[in-house]
Amino acid sequence: MELSPKQIFDELNQYIVGQDVAKKTIAIALRNRHRRLSIKDEALQDDIIPKNVLMIGPTGVGKTEIVRRASQICNFPFIKVEATRFTEVGYVGKDVESIIRDLLEQNIIKYRTEEKKKYTKQAKKEAQNIVFDKLLATEISHSETDSKEMRKKFDNGEFNKIKIKIDVKEETLDQSSSFEMPGMPGGIQMGIISIGEILGVSKDKYKKVEKTVEEAIKILTEEKLDEMIDSKDFAKMAVKDVQNNGVVFIDEIDKLISSDAASSRGEVSREGVQRDLLPIVEGTTVSTKHGYVDTRHILFIGCGAFYSNKPSDLLPELQGRFPVRAKLKNLNAEDFFKILSSTKNNLLSQYRELLLIDGVDVQFEESGIREIANIADTLNVENENLGARRLYTVVEKMLEELSFEYPKDKSKTVKKVKIDAEYVKKALTEITKDKIEYKKFIL
Repeated sequence: MELSPKQIFDELNQYIVGQDVAKKTIAIALRNRHRRLSIKDEALQDDIIPKNVLMIGPTGVGKTEIVRRASQICNFPFIKVEATRFTEVGYVGKDVESIIRDLLEQNIIKYRTEEKKKYTKQAKKEAQNIVFDKLLATEISHSETDSKEMRKKFDNGEFNKIKIKIDVKEETLDQSSSFEMPGMPGGIQMGIISIGEILGVSKDKYKKVEKTVEEAIKILTEEKLDEMIDSKDFAKMAVKDVQNNGVVFIDEIDKLISSDAASSRGEVSREGVQRDLLPIVEGTTVSTKHGYVDTRHILFIGCGAFYSNKPSDLLPELQGRFPVRAKLKNLNAEDFFKILSSTKNNLLSQYRELLLIDGVDVQFEESGIREIANIADTLNVENENLGARRLYTVVEKMLEELSFEYPKDKSKTVKKVKIDAEYVKKALTEITKDKIEYKKFIL
């Protein structure tokens, strides 16, 4: 989608309250992806690199959600990684280049999924024809005098539970039984050994299995879809898309700042991970089993709370590779009220739909929503500040009894429940009493 920064900003406002500075920063960064590709001078286009962003703010204020939603709105390849999951080269653990490999794999899956949607109807029709022919060869057909009538019953699902034998491709072991040779760079084709190939299992070998009609249609539909699409083309498209539009979100980047105590204990160097990130963020070529990926034009967005340190504690070289800063503010009771009442697919609407399944129609009054927001804000002040994540615990506790009691019977009668301030106070008595240790009840 070729949206302007203002349009991206407006879309984000439907899901995220406040944080206008961060939303504008991310909207501009994503729009610049399209602007660069629209430049006709290829040499100039190649020289324009993304201005990576460092988001600074406490937990639960919307850092991840802003980037995830914005990438989703623009339909860009996106991956979120935790900085603490990686180790520097030479230690056991994930290396930073695996970020790019995982991003590429996700994008290939996205392309395949989108392409499959185009052919699903055709593939299912072919699968149904194969299964119906198999059904005609069984004893079931003997009791049916009219094949047209039998086909009508088949299409209506009347034979779904009947078991038949079909020929299906043997499952290849390449994905589940492959492993990387120790010491070989991850993702390089020569570093992968297929157990299936060692055992002589052919990808085109078929075996006869007994399945219900319903199961057989699903299996054969997938087979037909795989035959209709070319995975090599997807890999090429995915690599190009990742190189030009990829977005990597590195969470908890502040945790890569080593403390003096950790360094003296000889722990795995966090600064080593920072050094390993430098070439990836600056621009390098990462080898994958689908080819090489150039990271020069991938947008990197780092984020952290920086409670016990500050961005200037990062390696100077890494700081320079995140030139744009976006600060996010703490959320208050008014923000919580807006989150619960005005955002799209908000938490209360989710619970309302969930309980409606079991015959409980929950109506949230404004006074009730404000009371929930106030209690969440108070708990954040009195205890660890979890930001908007505190709302999950408060709402879950408030609706605990309703969620447990229903459904009471198989009756389809809908019970209406009004959630006002009094209801909220009563339901959350345990955590609103004075001199109560909040942490005993709330995370």
